[in-house]
Parts: sequence; C-alpha cells; structure tokens
Amino acid sequence: MNLNLKNKIFLSHLILIFLLLIGLSYRQYINQLDNYIKYVSSFHKSASYSIVNTFSLSISGNNYANVQLPMFINELQRNSKLLYLKAEGITDESLSLFRVNYDKELKEIWRDIYPENFEKEIDKKIESLSLKLNNSQEDKIKIEFLIKRSQDALDEYKRNILLNTQYSNKYSDYLNHEDTFVDLQKKILVLNLKTDNKNGGNLKMIFDISEVSNIQKNIIYNILIEFVISLVFSIFILNILSNRITNPLNQLSSFISNDLSKLKIDEIPAINRSDEIGVLAKTFSKLLGQINIYVEKLEFINKIDPLTGIYNRRAFDELSKEILNINENKFTAILYLDIDNFKKYNDFYGHNMGDITLQKVARTINNTLEKKDDKSFRLGGEEFCVFIIVNNQKEMIQISNKILKNIRKLNIEHIENDNKEIVTISIGAYLNTSNKTITEMLQYADKALYKAKENGRDRLEIFNLENL
Repeated sequence: MNLNLKNKIFLSHLILIFLLLIGLSYRQYINQLDNYIKYVSSFHKSASYSIVNTFSLSISGNNYANVQLPMFINELQRNSKLLYLKAEGITDESLSLFRVNYDKELKEIWRDIYPENFEKEIDKKIESLSLKLNNSQEDKIKIEFLIKRSQDALDEYKRNILLNTQYSNKYSDYLNHEDTFVDLQKKILVLNLKTDNKNGGNLKMIFDISEVSNIQKNIIYNILIEFVISLVFSIFILNILSNRITNPLNQLSSFISNDLSKLKIDEIPAINRSDEIGVLAKTFSKLLGQINIYVEKLEFINKIDPLTGIYNRRAFDELSKEILNINENKFTAILYLDIDNFKKYNDFYGHNMGDITLQKVARTINNTLEKKDDKSFRLGGEEFCVFIIVNNQKEMIQISNKILKNIRKLNIEHIENDNKEIVTISIGAYLNTSNKTITEMLQYADKALYKAKENGRDRLEIFNLENL
C-alpha cells in the first residue's frame, strides 16, 4: 500500500512519539521506584539508630547479656518490618569477635560464636566445683551457685549452637551484600549499618518491604493514564496538522530525547504556540511538571529527619555551601548543639520518651530562629546544628542564649542530668569571619561544644581562632 506524504509523516511521528513516551514512562517508573527505595532505606536507617547504639555498646564491652534482655528483644519485635538481624564486631579490650543473630519469627537473639574449647572448659569447671562441694571446709552455697551458673552457661551454649545450625543460613544469600540491597521480587531490603564502637563492626538488617507492590502498581497506573492521555492527544493533533508540524515536532522530539533530569519546562519548544503543536508541548509540559513535582516531593522527604521534622544530615551537606553565600555583608555562624546526658535519659526514661524529647528540643530550636535564612538540622542522635546569619558575635551569643533559655523553659524532667534535674543542651559556636569551609566551621564548633561539656554543660562556648 502506497502512503502519501501526510500519512507517512503522521505514522512516522506517531511511532516516534509512542517510543518517546515509552522511554519517558520507563524512566519515570525507574526514577520514582528508585526514590522510594532511597526513602524507605533512609527511614529504616534513621529508625534503627537506637538499635545500632545498643549493639555498639554491647560489642564494645563484649556484653551479650545486654542485647538478650527481653526489653531489647521487645524493641526489635515492635519494628514489624525487621525480619532478621546479624551483628558482629571486634570488642574494645579483649579484641575478640562478637557476633549475634536475631530472627523475628523465632523472637530470640542468640550468640553466634564462642571461644575454642568453650564446652570443655565449662565441663572442667563444673567437675572442679563438684569436687570442692564434697569438702566441708568450702562454702557450699557459693559453690552450688557457681555450679548452677556454669550449667546455665553450658545449656545456653548448646541451645545457641542448635539455633545457629537451624537458622543462621536462613538469609545467607542476602547477608553477603556489603551495601544496601533490594530484592524487588521477594520484597526484601538489606541494610548494612556501621556500629560506633572503637574497633568497628556492622549490623546487617533485613526488612520486609511488601508495600512496594502497591507502590509499583500506583506508579504504573499513573504513568499509564498519562501515557494514554498523551498518546491519544498526539494522535488527534497529528491527524489534523501532520503536513504542517514536521519541523516543530522534530524540535520537540529532539528536546524530549534528552536526559530527563536536564529537561526544563520553560525551554520546551513551541510551548507558546496557539495551535495543536503548542497544545502538545503544553501536554508534555504538564507531564514533565508532574514528574518534577513527584521528584521534588521525594527529594524533600529525603532531606527531612522523619523523627523531628527538621532538616537531616543529607540536607546539611547539600545546603551548607549555599548558606555561606547568602549575604556577603553579614557573617555566617554555626552552632553545634547536643542534649546533655541524653544516653542516661534514654536509659532511665526509655527510648520512646527519648524520641518525644528529641522532637520537643528540635521544635524549640527551630522555632527560636526568627530569620528565614536561619536553618536547623539534626545531624544524628541527640546532635543538632544551626546556621544563622548575624551582624556580629554579640548577635550570635544572644541567639544561642535564647535557645538555651527556651530549652530550659520546656522543663522536661531529667533527674540523671547531673544536678540540673531537667533536660538541657550545650552549645559550641563559631563565627565565620575568615572564610572558613563548612568542614572547618563544624570542627571548630565541635571543639567549642566539647569545651562546654567539660565546663559543666547547659552553656555556650565560642571557638576563637586566636586560641589555636
């Protein structure tokens, strides 16, 4: 069948638009799914801070009992998405290997490694104590207690060896990954988190992300609707003016074929035309605008700390350089803030109350800032950072003291906070009068914060380059 030029143009451009829409739809699907995975990974990392902290302390002190407490196992159970956990590291003093496993279905944490000849040594110890038990000169009650404790340790050893044999290979394929890993087919997320103990260690945590199925369906549904609308509209336009749109459509096609991340709405060709080509350009503009909105929403979520609602460490890294260049006629000051004796607070009042306190402190810090260019961040745990634009050091001190005062006004009980009996913070401050980098400013503020801690907490200390 011979086609005239109009039909050839119509069919060729229709095929081109169809392929371009498929490419854009696929790219949109991949980007949105990738952003979701980044979000859910970031969420679980933030939510696992207290777990990482507990394991860091246990690895540091070679303390298996601490992570086997019912209270801690209940905390793991409350995380309904956590399926399995493997923690290992090197202890601080004995430099021995610390390793435990946790299984959600089993509802237990068991020790994964023991010293060589552990069972023989326990048997010898029990035998030796049993011989002493026959000696009337010995303290029989004490010996019987030691025998009981040794027998308990032996029973626990045998049970842990059995558990390790039965369950340690359950997720072995996933535990071999060094970085974040996602199995979309089985809906599994694997996080590899570093511990904070001196000699290092890591937690490999396996999460259930079954909700990804609904996310994928919603993404595909929205993309399909936009795809169908765009395709139907394109057919309508091409059918009416296919003999007049060759050049403008080629320009539009060339623009669309670029990398999606480089596309700008105000640069779309023919968008100001009043004919069908302009309508097509506007349709694509709407599609691109929706994509940008979705990406911006996900990027914003990734920059917000899910617990406190203020900026997180990622936002700090991205915005800090911009903050330095906000106002050339003023100075940028950095405040490094830390809740005093917060570990003791968590240990005494529990992590749920600790989270509530973190939220109150973060909200108070953020509400104290009055200028739009001033920003607050949660760097991790109980540590916060504030950027403020000031005229001089006096103004920096006034704002810092106001934050200290407002935190005290919260009057949150903290009987473990030395003699203060309420939640307080310490602040280390640095005024950037000599064009220092963000890294240098943060280091100086950190040193001042350390000094504030040394000098009794609940106070402000200012770092001065002249003291170097």
